[in-house]
Amino acid sequence: HNPDLQNLLRNQNNKSNFNLVSETLMFLDCICGSTTGGLGLLGLYINEGNVALINQTLETLTEYCQGPCHENQNCIATHESNGLDIITALILNDINPLGSTRMELVLELKNNASKLLLAIMESRNDSESNAERILYNMNPKQLVDVACSAFHQENAMDADSDSDDEAPVQGVSPKEVGHNIYILCHQLATHNKELASLVRSPATGGNAAPLQYYRTHTAQIEIVRTDRSMEQIVFPIPEICEYLPADSKHRVLQSAERDDQGSKVADFFGRLDNLFHEMKWQKKLRGQPLLFWVSSYMSLWSNILFNFAVLINVIVAFFYPFQDEHPKLG
Repeated sequence: HNPDLQNLLRNQNNKSNFNLVSETLMFLDCICGSTTGGLGLLGLYINEGNVALINQTLETLTEYCQGPCHENQNCIATHESNGLDIITALILNDINPLGSTRMELVLELKNNASKLLLAIMESRNDSESNAERILYNMNPKQLVDVACSAFHQENAMDADSDSDDEAPVQGVSPKEVGHNIYILCHQLATHNKELASLVRSPATGGNAAPLQYYRTHTAQIEIVRTDRSMEQIVFPIPEICEYLPADSKHRVLQSAERDDQGSKVADFFGRLDNLFHEMKWQKKLRGQPLLFWVSSYMSLWSNILFNFAVLINVIVAFFYPFQDEHPKLG
């Protein structure tokens, strides 16, 4: 992202200034029908004809903020329109009748809306937090329920696909959408005690399995930005990473070479393709229990073969040179 260009879109320092960030937000306000005062009636205004345009608007607003560009973040969060309320409503509300016929389009809307809210909060360390503005008109329990319902929707789709293997998978995965919303909950939880208790406490009932899955598939790292500030980055762990053997993890950790700064990251990224192919192969092996059992002890077999080869060489060296037991012909 180019921060100079992002700021230029908001302020050209001319006599006639055009704030494209505000204009884009007001366009979203109009197309979603919030100017009529009915945020709960989004389904009446969002249809197959304009859903692509709404998605493009959400993605554009996200690009305005990412990087991050704090000025554009504040412009969206503090705008006098119903911008934040619309974005929140897209996540929390059922968008019908579109949802009953084209659920993949609704999931894409929710996914883009959650990414936009995360972009508005990206790298915020000031006391006047945009997270508090987002939480102002949001029901924390409803947000968690939306993330969990997406998880259950994915399981229902998997059950349906078992009976129809030919059915093509379209759009974004419901579980992926739910995971993005869970990460949004995770980021907002530091500003809301109720949301923190819902996300971090042991769950019961229908939300137990989804929250357990999201917790075990969410990780965070710390990065140091150019201004020497430290920031935590929260990200989802892809399911395929479960299939990476412990031996491969240990091998990468021990054998990755350090660069001039003492970092192993460069060498690690150089091995990503091989690791990804290994994970895909291990996933296929899970369908064949015998081969999977054999492959899970590859290090053991390798050690046995190595020791066996050493033993043979020792025997050969001990009895060398060999005496001819049979006279040569001729």
